[in-house]
Amino acid sequence: MSGPPALCGVYSRVYPQPRCCREPLHRGAHESVDGHEFFASIGGTWRMFEAVRSSATGDVSCLPLPAALRVHLSTTTRHGSVHDQDVSVDPTWWRTVLGDTGLPGDPPGGTRRDGHTRELLCRRRLFELGDTVGHRSSPETVLSFLWHVMAWGSPPRGRRRRVSSLVGRIPETVDALRTACEQAGSDPVAGYRTLRPRGSGGPPGLGPALSTGVLYFAGGGRADHPALILNEGIAAALHAQGWDLSPTAAHWSGRTYDRYCVLLGRWAREASRQLGRPVGADEIEVWLSCQAGADPAASTRPEGRSRQL
Repeated sequence: MSGPPALCGVYSRVYPQPRCCREPLHRGAHESVDGHEFFASIGGTWRMFEAVRSSATGDVSCLPLPAALRVHLSTTTRHGSVHDQDVSVDPTWWRTVLGDTGLPGDPPGGTRRDGHTRELLCRRRLFELGDTVGHRSSPETVLSFLWHVMAWGSPPRGRRRRVSSLVGRIPETVDALRTACEQAGSDPVAGYRTLRPRGSGGPPGLGPALSTGVLYFAGGGRADHPALILNEGIAAALHAQGWDLSPTAAHWSGRTYDRYCVLLGRWAREASRQLGRPVGADEIEVWLSCQAGADPAASTRPEGRSRQL
Protein backbone atom coordinates (compact mmCIF):
# COMPACT_ATOMS: atom_id res chain seq x y z
CA MET A 1 0.00 0.00 0.00
CA SER A 2 1.69 3.19 -1.08
CA GLY A 3 -1.03 5.86 -1.35
CA PRO A 4 -1.56 8.83 0.96
CA PRO A 5 -2.50 8.11 4.61
CA ALA A 6 -6.22 8.87 4.11
CA LEU A 7 -6.53 6.49 1.18
CA CYS A 8 -4.58 3.85 3.04
CA GLY A 9 -6.98 4.17 5.96
CA VAL A 10 -10.01 3.64 3.73
CA TYR A 11 -8.39 0.69 1.99
CA SER A 12 -7.48 -0.91 5.29
CA ARG A 13 -11.09 -0.85 6.37
CA VAL A 14 -12.12 -2.86 3.31
CA TYR A 15 -9.13 -5.22 3.26
CA PRO A 16 -7.53 -5.06 6.72
CA GLN A 17 -3.74 -5.27 6.49
CA PRO A 18 -1.61 -6.94 9.13
CA ARG A 19 1.08 -4.31 8.52
CA CYS A 20 1.26 -1.31 6.22
CA CYS A 21 4.24 -1.28 3.88
CA ARG A 22 4.66 2.41 4.69
CA GLU A 23 3.99 2.15 8.41
CA PRO A 24 6.38 4.93 9.40
CA LEU A 25 4.45 7.39 7.24
CA HIS A 26 0.97 5.95 7.88
CA ARG A 27 1.32 5.25 11.57
CA GLY A 28 -2.12 4.72 13.13
CA ALA A 29 -3.98 4.33 9.83
CA HIS A 30 -4.52 0.62 10.51
CA GLU A 31 -5.40 0.79 14.17
CA SER A 32 -8.69 -0.71 15.51
CA VAL A 33 -9.52 -2.47 12.27
CA ASP A 34 -11.18 -5.84 12.89
CA GLY A 35 -11.67 -7.73 9.63
CA HIS A 36 -14.06 -10.28 11.16
CA GLU A 37 -16.27 -7.52 12.54
CA PHE A 38 -16.24 -5.70 9.23
CA PHE A 39 -17.27 -8.70 7.16
CA ALA A 40 -19.83 -9.74 9.78
CA SER A 41 -21.48 -6.35 9.41
CA ILE A 42 -21.42 -6.70 5.63
CA GLY A 43 -23.01 -10.15 5.98
CA GLY A 44 -25.77 -8.75 8.19
CA THR A 45 -26.47 -5.99 5.67
CA TRP A 46 -26.60 -8.57 2.88
CA ARG A 47 -29.05 -10.72 4.81
CA MET A 48 -31.30 -7.70 5.33
CA PHE A 49 -31.11 -6.95 1.62
CA GLU A 50 -31.96 -10.56 0.80
CA ALA A 51 -35.01 -10.44 3.07
CA VAL A 52 -36.28 -7.29 1.35
CA ARG A 53 -35.50 -8.71 -2.11
CA SER A 54 -37.20 -12.01 -1.26
CA SER A 55 -40.35 -10.23 -0.15
CA ALA A 56 -40.39 -8.09 -3.30
CA THR A 57 -39.99 -11.08 -5.60
CA GLY A 58 -42.45 -13.29 -3.76
CA ASP A 59 -39.80 -15.60 -2.29
CA VAL A 60 -41.32 -16.85 0.96
CA SER A 61 -38.41 -19.06 2.01
CA CYS A 62 -37.28 -16.54 4.65
CA LEU A 63 -40.64 -16.09 6.41
CA PRO A 64 -40.34 -17.09 10.09
CA LEU A 65 -42.65 -19.57 11.79
CA PRO A 66 -45.49 -17.45 13.25
CA ALA A 67 -45.57 -17.47 17.04
CA ALA A 68 -49.37 -17.83 17.05
CA LEU A 69 -49.08 -20.90 14.84
CA ARG A 70 -46.63 -22.52 17.23
CA VAL A 71 -49.02 -21.92 20.14
CA HIS A 72 -51.90 -23.40 18.15
CA LEU A 73 -49.93 -26.52 17.21
CA SER A 74 -48.95 -27.07 20.83
CA THR A 75 -52.62 -27.50 21.78
CA THR A 76 -53.85 -29.68 18.88
CA THR A 77 -53.23 -33.02 17.19
CA ARG A 78 -53.08 -33.72 13.48
CA HIS A 79 -55.86 -36.29 13.68
CA GLY A 80 -58.22 -33.89 15.39
CA SER A 81 -57.47 -30.81 13.30
CA VAL A 82 -57.06 -32.51 9.91
CA HIS A 83 -58.61 -35.98 9.61
CA ASP A 84 -61.77 -35.14 11.54
CA GLN A 85 -62.41 -31.79 9.83
CA ASP A 86 -65.72 -31.97 7.95
CA VAL A 87 -68.00 -29.95 5.70
CA SER A 88 -71.71 -30.11 5.03
CA VAL A 89 -72.77 -31.56 1.65
CA ASP A 90 -76.09 -32.19 -0.05
CA PRO A 91 -76.11 -35.65 -1.73
CA THR A 92 -79.50 -34.98 -3.29
CA TRP A 93 -78.15 -31.99 -5.21
CA TRP A 94 -75.25 -34.04 -6.50
CA ARG A 95 -77.42 -36.97 -7.55
CA THR A 96 -79.65 -34.58 -9.50
CA VAL A 97 -76.78 -32.81 -11.28
CA LEU A 98 -74.92 -36.01 -12.16
CA GLY A 99 -78.17 -37.54 -13.38
CA ASP A 100 -78.98 -34.52 -15.54
CA THR A 101 -75.50 -34.43 -17.11
CA GLY A 102 -75.12 -38.21 -17.43
CA LEU A 103 -71.64 -38.07 -15.88
CA PRO A 104 -70.35 -41.20 -14.08
CA GLY A 105 -69.15 -41.45 -10.52
CA ASP A 106 -70.73 -41.65 -7.08
CA PRO A 107 -72.26 -38.46 -5.65
CA PRO A 108 -70.56 -37.08 -2.54
CA GLY A 109 -71.96 -38.17 0.78
CA GLY A 110 -70.94 -38.74 4.36
CA THR A 111 -72.43 -39.08 7.82
CA ARG A 112 -76.04 -37.98 7.98
CA ARG A 113 -77.09 -35.24 10.31
CA ASP A 114 -80.15 -36.17 12.35
CA GLY A 115 -83.19 -34.35 11.04
CA HIS A 116 -81.34 -32.87 8.06
CA THR A 117 -81.00 -33.80 4.40
CA ARG A 118 -77.37 -32.68 4.34
CA GLU A 119 -74.48 -34.91 5.36
CA LEU A 120 -71.03 -34.36 6.86
CA LEU A 121 -68.07 -35.14 4.64
CA CYS A 122 -64.73 -35.33 6.47
CA ARG A 123 -61.19 -35.25 5.16
CA ARG A 124 -60.73 -38.85 6.23
CA ARG A 125 -63.25 -39.95 3.59
CA LEU A 126 -61.49 -37.92 0.91
CA PHE A 127 -58.17 -39.51 1.87
CA GLU A 128 -59.72 -42.95 1.41
CA LEU A 129 -60.94 -42.01 -2.07
CA GLY A 130 -57.63 -40.40 -3.00
CA ASP A 131 -55.84 -43.63 -2.17
CA THR A 132 -57.88 -45.44 -4.84
CA VAL A 133 -56.84 -43.16 -7.71
CA GLY A 134 -53.95 -44.44 -9.81
CA HIS A 135 -52.83 -44.99 -13.36
CA ARG A 136 -55.26 -47.87 -13.87
CA SER A 137 -58.24 -46.47 -11.97
CA SER A 138 -61.56 -46.58 -13.78
CA PRO A 139 -63.17 -43.31 -14.92
CA GLU A 140 -65.91 -43.89 -12.34
CA THR A 141 -63.34 -44.09 -9.52
CA VAL A 142 -61.46 -41.00 -10.68
CA LEU A 143 -64.60 -38.91 -11.12
CA SER A 144 -66.08 -40.03 -7.80
CA PHE A 145 -62.92 -38.66 -6.20
CA LEU A 146 -63.23 -35.41 -8.16
CA TRP A 147 -66.88 -34.89 -7.18
CA HIS A 148 -65.97 -35.34 -3.51
CA VAL A 149 -63.10 -32.83 -3.76
CA MET A 150 -65.47 -30.37 -5.44
CA ALA A 151 -68.05 -30.89 -2.72
CA TRP A 152 -65.40 -30.35 -0.07
CA GLY A 153 -64.27 -26.92 -1.16
CA SER A 154 -65.80 -25.63 -4.38
CA PRO A 155 -68.34 -22.88 -3.59
CA PRO A 156 -71.99 -23.57 -4.45
CA ARG A 157 -72.11 -20.65 -6.87
CA GLY A 158 -70.94 -21.89 -10.24
CA ARG A 159 -70.60 -25.50 -9.12
CA ARG A 160 -73.18 -26.80 -11.60
CA ARG A 161 -71.34 -24.97 -14.37
CA ARG A 162 -68.08 -26.62 -13.32
CA VAL A 163 -69.60 -30.06 -13.43
CA SER A 164 -71.41 -29.45 -16.72
CA SER A 165 -68.21 -28.19 -18.38
CA LEU A 166 -66.82 -31.74 -18.19
CA VAL A 167 -69.53 -33.16 -20.43
CA GLY A 168 -67.84 -34.48 -23.58
CA ARG A 169 -64.37 -34.05 -22.02
CA ILE A 170 -64.25 -37.11 -19.78
CA PRO A 171 -61.34 -39.07 -21.37
CA GLU A 172 -58.81 -36.23 -21.31
CA THR A 173 -59.94 -35.07 -17.87
CA VAL A 174 -59.61 -38.55 -16.39
CA ASP A 175 -56.17 -39.01 -17.96
CA ALA A 176 -54.96 -35.69 -16.55
CA LEU A 177 -56.30 -36.52 -13.09
CA ARG A 178 -54.69 -39.97 -13.07
CA THR A 179 -51.31 -38.53 -14.07
CA ALA A 180 -51.46 -35.61 -11.65
CA CYS A 181 -52.43 -37.81 -8.71
CA GLU A 182 -49.47 -40.09 -9.37
CA GLN A 183 -47.11 -37.11 -9.68
CA ALA A 184 -48.40 -35.48 -6.50
CA GLY A 185 -46.51 -37.80 -4.16
CA SER A 186 -43.07 -36.99 -5.53
CA ASP A 187 -43.44 -33.76 -7.48
CA PRO A 188 -46.55 -31.71 -6.67
CA VAL A 189 -45.45 -28.94 -9.02
CA ALA A 190 -45.43 -31.38 -11.93
CA GLY A 191 -48.91 -32.50 -10.89
CA TYR A 192 -50.06 -28.89 -10.70
CA ARG A 193 -48.71 -28.20 -14.18
CA THR A 194 -50.44 -31.29 -15.51
CA LEU A 195 -53.75 -29.85 -14.37
CA ARG A 196 -52.79 -26.23 -15.10
CA PRO A 197 -50.54 -26.35 -18.19
CA ARG A 198 -49.08 -23.06 -19.35
CA GLY A 199 -50.97 -21.58 -22.27
CA SER A 200 -54.01 -23.76 -21.62
CA GLY A 201 -56.89 -23.74 -19.20
CA GLY A 202 -56.29 -27.39 -18.36
CA PRO A 203 -59.20 -29.74 -17.70
CA PRO A 204 -62.44 -27.76 -17.72
CA GLY A 205 -63.99 -27.17 -14.33
CA LEU A 206 -60.67 -27.30 -12.48
CA GLY A 207 -59.40 -23.93 -11.32
CA PRO A 208 -55.99 -23.43 -9.67
CA ALA A 209 -57.26 -23.91 -6.12
CA LEU A 210 -59.39 -26.95 -6.92
CA SER A 211 -56.37 -28.50 -8.66
CA THR A 212 -54.34 -28.21 -5.45
CA GLY A 213 -57.15 -29.92 -3.57
CA VAL A 214 -57.01 -32.86 -5.96
CA LEU A 215 -53.22 -33.15 -5.50
CA TYR A 216 -53.49 -32.93 -1.71
CA PHE A 217 -56.23 -35.51 -1.18
CA ALA A 218 -54.46 -37.88 -3.59
CA GLY A 219 -51.91 -38.31 -0.79
CA GLY A 220 -54.32 -40.46 1.19
CA GLY A 221 -53.72 -38.48 4.39
CA ARG A 222 -50.00 -39.21 4.72
CA ALA A 223 -48.31 -36.58 6.86
CA ASP A 224 -45.25 -36.44 4.61
CA HIS A 225 -47.25 -35.96 1.40
CA PRO A 226 -45.75 -32.85 -0.26
CA ALA A 227 -48.86 -31.53 -2.05
CA LEU A 228 -51.05 -29.06 -0.14
CA ILE A 229 -54.26 -27.12 -0.62
CA LEU A 230 -53.80 -23.49 -1.66
CA ASN A 231 -56.87 -21.30 -1.97
CA GLU A 232 -57.47 -17.56 -1.89
CA GLY A 233 -58.25 -17.52 1.82
CA ILE A 234 -54.96 -19.24 2.63
CA ALA A 235 -53.07 -16.92 0.28
CA ALA A 236 -54.64 -13.90 2.01
CA ALA A 237 -53.62 -15.25 5.42
CA LEU A 238 -50.06 -15.77 4.18
CA HIS A 239 -50.06 -12.27 2.73
CA ALA A 240 -50.76 -11.00 6.23
CA GLN A 241 -47.73 -12.98 7.44
CA GLY A 242 -45.48 -11.25 4.91
CA TRP A 243 -46.01 -13.17 1.68
CA ASP A 244 -45.95 -10.49 -1.00
CA LEU A 245 -47.48 -12.56 -3.78
CA SER A 246 -50.98 -11.90 -5.02
CA PRO A 247 -53.74 -13.81 -3.19
CA THR A 248 -55.63 -13.99 -6.49
CA ALA A 249 -55.71 -17.53 -7.85
CA ALA A 250 -55.28 -16.37 -11.46
CA HIS A 251 -51.66 -15.49 -10.70
CA TRP A 252 -50.60 -18.84 -9.21
CA SER A 253 -47.94 -20.33 -11.43
CA GLY A 254 -46.23 -23.64 -10.80
CA ARG A 255 -43.39 -21.68 -9.21
CA THR A 256 -45.80 -19.98 -6.83
CA TYR A 257 -47.26 -23.32 -5.78
CA ASP A 258 -43.77 -24.73 -5.29
CA ARG A 259 -42.78 -21.85 -3.00
CA TYR A 260 -45.95 -22.33 -1.00
CA CYS A 261 -45.38 -26.07 -0.48
CA VAL A 262 -41.71 -25.50 0.40
CA LEU A 263 -42.60 -22.83 2.96
CA LEU A 264 -45.21 -24.93 4.76
CA GLY A 265 -42.89 -27.93 4.68
CA ARG A 266 -40.14 -25.89 6.35
CA TRP A 267 -42.55 -24.52 8.96
CA ALA A 268 -43.73 -28.08 9.68
CA ARG A 269 -40.14 -29.27 10.24
CA GLU A 270 -39.36 -26.32 12.50
CA ALA A 271 -42.53 -26.86 14.52
CA SER A 272 -41.76 -30.58 14.82
CA ARG A 273 -38.35 -29.79 16.33
CA GLN A 274 -39.73 -27.18 18.70
CA LEU A 275 -42.75 -29.16 19.88
CA GLY A 276 -41.17 -32.61 19.98
CA ARG A 277 -43.89 -34.22 17.84
CA PRO A 278 -44.35 -34.78 14.11
CA VAL A 279 -46.23 -31.82 12.62
CA GLY A 280 -47.86 -32.21 9.21
CA ALA A 281 -47.75 -29.32 6.77
CA ASP A 282 -51.50 -29.71 6.32
CA GLU A 283 -51.96 -28.78 9.99
CA ILE A 284 -50.50 -25.41 9.04
CA GLU A 285 -52.80 -25.19 6.02
CA VAL A 286 -55.80 -25.71 8.33
CA TRP A 287 -54.52 -22.98 10.66
CA LEU A 288 -54.07 -20.55 7.77
CA SER A 289 -57.61 -21.31 6.59
CA CYS A 290 -58.91 -20.41 10.03
CA GLN A 291 -56.86 -17.20 10.08
CA ALA A 292 -58.55 -16.14 6.86
CA GLY A 293 -61.97 -16.95 8.26
CA ALA A 294 -62.30 -19.61 5.55
CA ASP A 295 -64.26 -22.17 7.52
CA PRO A 296 -64.48 -25.20 5.19
CA ALA A 297 -67.96 -26.00 6.42
CA ALA A 298 -69.11 -22.58 5.26
CA SER A 299 -68.42 -23.44 1.64
CA THR A 300 -71.55 -25.52 1.33
CA ARG A 301 -73.86 -23.78 3.79
CA PRO A 302 -76.28 -21.35 2.12
CA GLU A 303 -75.65 -18.80 4.88
CA GLY A 304 -71.89 -19.34 5.00
CA ARG A 305 -69.00 -17.67 3.26
CA SER A 306 -67.78 -19.51 0.19
CA ARG A 307 -64.26 -20.82 0.16
CA GLN A 308 -62.54 -20.80 -3.20
CA LEU A 309 -60.95 -24.19 -3.76
